[in-house]
Amino acid sequence: MRASRWIGRVLAGLVVSAAVLATAGSARAAGEVLTVDVAKRMAEQLGPDAWSEPAKIDEHFCRVARAGKDASLQAPAWWKEGLRPAEGQYWLVEILYKDTATMPIRFNVWAGIGGNESRSELHRFGGLNDGQWKTVQIPLGWDMVMVRPRTRLVEFSIESREGDVPVASIRVVPLATKDLAAAAARWNAQTRDWVQQVQKQYEGKDRKEFDKPQKPAEAALKADTAVVPFVRGYMSAVYPYSAPQEGETGEPLKVQMARNEYEPAAFGVFAPKADLTNVTVKVEPLQHASDAKAVLSAEVRTAEYSLARNGSNGLGTFPLRLWPMFPATIKKGQSGWFWVTLHSDPRTTAPGLYHGTVIISADQGQATLDIKVRVLPIQLLDMNDTDLRMGGCITGMVSRHDMENMLRYNHNQVQYWFSGVQPKFIVKPGGDFDLDFTVLDDQFEQARKAGIQSNVWFLGGNPYGFPSTQTLPRELARQVLGMTMDQYKELMLADPHNFPERLAPLYKKWVAKVQQHAKEQNWPEQILTPFDEPDKWRQSREGTGKWIRPQFEQCSKLIHEAWPATRVYGSMHHAPAVLFLPVIDIFCTNAVGEDPLLGDKVRKAGKTFWQYSGTSAASSADRSRYTFGFYFHSFNSRGSLCWAYNWFNDRFDNSQGDYWGYAWYSPTDVIPAPYYEGLREGWDDRRYIETLRKVGKDQGVDVEKFLDEIGRAARASRGKGGEDTVTDFWDQARQVGVMDDLREKVAAKILEVSSGKTPASQPTTQPVK
Repeated sequence: MRASRWIGRVLAGLVVSAAVLATAGSARAAGEVLTVDVAKRMAEQLGPDAWSEPAKIDEHFCRVARAGKDASLQAPAWWKEGLRPAEGQYWLVEILYKDTATMPIRFNVWAGIGGNESRSELHRFGGLNDGQWKTVQIPLGWDMVMVRPRTRLVEFSIESREGDVPVASIRVVPLATKDLAAAAARWNAQTRDWVQQVQKQYEGKDRKEFDKPQKPAEAALKADTAVVPFVRGYMSAVYPYSAPQEGETGEPLKVQMARNEYEPAAFGVFAPKADLTNVTVKVEPLQHASDAKAVLSAEVRTAEYSLARNGSNGLGTFPLRLWPMFPATIKKGQSGWFWVTLHSDPRTTAPGLYHGTVIISADQGQATLDIKVRVLPIQLLDMNDTDLRMGGCITGMVSRHDMENMLRYNHNQVQYWFSGVQPKFIVKPGGDFDLDFTVLDDQFEQARKAGIQSNVWFLGGNPYGFPSTQTLPRELARQVLGMTMDQYKELMLADPHNFPERLAPLYKKWVAKVQQHAKEQNWPEQILTPFDEPDKWRQSREGTGKWIRPQFEQCSKLIHEAWPATRVYGSMHHAPAVLFLPVIDIFCTNAVGEDPLLGDKVRKAGKTFWQYSGTSAASSADRSRYTFGFYFHSFNSRGSLCWAYNWFNDRFDNSQGDYWGYAWYSPTDVIPAPYYEGLREGWDDRRYIETLRKVGKDQGVDVEKFLDEIGRAARASRGKGGEDTVTDFWDQARQVGVMDDLREKVAAKILEVSSGKTPASQPTTQPVK
């Protein structure tokens, strides 16, 4: 039985028994907000068929969470009112269990963000099958827990894929702000550990690595120290088998940035003599050349090397995630990778030169790097000060702290899919319905508070699966009209070139209800699209057909009829898709290679031109920076999507299945891939461009000819690859340095135009020496 159906059946009984639940556990320790003695749970408070009867095992009263089941339980919320606790509060969930599983055990929580209102995974632990009783502590933030609507009940679950697991208790205790960093670091370390644990199965098996091994330069081999740092730009990944090359050792880190920007620098650490253990990095406070009060902050991250799919049937080691700095181990003859991200704040960061020292420490020795930063007298426009939009496709929904982090990475938009995100249908007699927006109201309130401006809502999926992937019509037929899937398919396929008249008024009613509610509740802009990639109608593969085009066109018209102010979006991966322009407002494409004038044609029709691309997690920062930055600028597209943001088959283990994405949530943070960093930098390039436009407008100077030249240079720098708009749509520069060169030119032009001086007399940007 699906969890949602079970919940609906027993909610009344759970509400009645809340007082009993509150006293069912043992006496609470001081400061405790919730104790759940699992053995004392009443049957209706537990997921069906997932728990054993109460038992005493090794002096512990418990129940056994059965393998292969998502063993859920509910308990009263420890806060008095509201769907969520007060903002900014944190707790530790302490689970007492016996480790009898052979794979890591999952702990899930109802957080109001899971796809189809499912529970969200919060942690994995155990899986050593050593028979020991253990207590795991899991951080839990205010935005990662919610009561089930119309109850005062929270919901957890224990999910063991391999092996029954005895569970004695679940306790929730307050987590003080001063202890949050330590709790997060422990969670991070345990997560990296379980990834290594499950990937041991590949030891000794063939590898398909992402790059070729490097031979170290003589200077690195002859170094007197056991720790050899080497400077390599962040757009060139350092792998374990990388090594310092000529000119990379003995060099400082050099960074140039604006007054309100995040800017990364990266370096490798090579172990020429012996294994290095507990390798840590510290950046001493950066000092301004003349202003002692000026502040420029620095954050250090350590790259986690993990196995990831390389092609359809290969596995390679990739620096997949950049974690808050943790002690690393670097084997003899190998390298590790570290990032330093500088953050300038116009309130405290003065323009000028800053100097500092990076200290690299290991059990075997220490080394240092100089770091030199030039902060330009430029304050960039924020994304939300422009009409630029950027967002990734997500599974389900995301937490507040995830969306706040998006803004730091220049993401001001989110892309939802109806298959996982939809208001609940309230079915009325006679084929009528209403909608319950309770969970979505919370999501969009959090989005608005985080600064998210809009979202694209895909009301259907890939048309290869037509009509099953027409998710809004499908659910209208199934839930409102009571049809079976077979009946729905029969309805859609009876005349596939025309959207069923029986569904059309329901479709319009759904759109109108959503947009009216969105307006009343001040949601971010709801941009709708009937389904993904309608230009597949011209393909001949199974699942496609000529009917895809009229289905998309007719549904787009229904959206406009229901709510004329709606902007209808289309993902178009072939240039001839301009034929859809009469029915859409936003034309988003990855097919400019087929027609470089595509953007001009869209704008001439009075429509908005966007571009999109895609990635796996094992993609480098240079791809994302080039694609979404200067390359997309060269077509003057005003928004972008990326497939995908967090579409992972198995969370942090990306060795198998699908893993499209570049951001992994934790209970308190978001762990980025290098690709995410490159995305931020690409959109920073766009921020420089938009700032130049504004400065030019303010000064009465036409800068478009200059920006056209920048665009032509970017387009001319495109490398080969990524030319298949369906299966391999990415762009990459031939040389990574071109992006820094182009940004340097734009920054110099900003200073020139803003000062009113000629290029010859204006001291523009200079190399950091």
